[in-house]
Amino acid sequence: MLVDGHLLDVRDDVLVHHQGAVAADDGRFRFTQIKAKYGSVRMYWTGRLSPEASALVEDAIDLAEARNACTCDVCGDTGVLRSGRWLTTRCDLHAQRLTPAGHIHIEGA
Repeated sequence: MLVDGHLLDVRDDVLVHHQGAVAADDGRFRFTQIKAKYGSVRMYWTGRLSPEASALVEDAIDLAEARNACTCDVCGDTGVLRSGRWLTTRCDLHAQRLTPAGHIHIEGA
């Protein structure tokens, strides 16, 4: 996963899609953790929201995690979960290098 870029893009998508619901609810919301785990993004949050606003946030996170699970973590094209030394989501073109994006691939290692 491109932790510095890709995961933050996923986070921003969730925030943009539901900031109106959170603001209208006069609630508080913040991410407590965003991480790559098992080849996909995982997002955790805390806040004080109505049940309706909480459900919207949870739906947005579920959608973002599902979309991320089928998006290549290198180029953003359609990908599938692949195993090797690491679980990672890659397109066919980038599947040859199964180390997480941002890590060094050492031939024969």
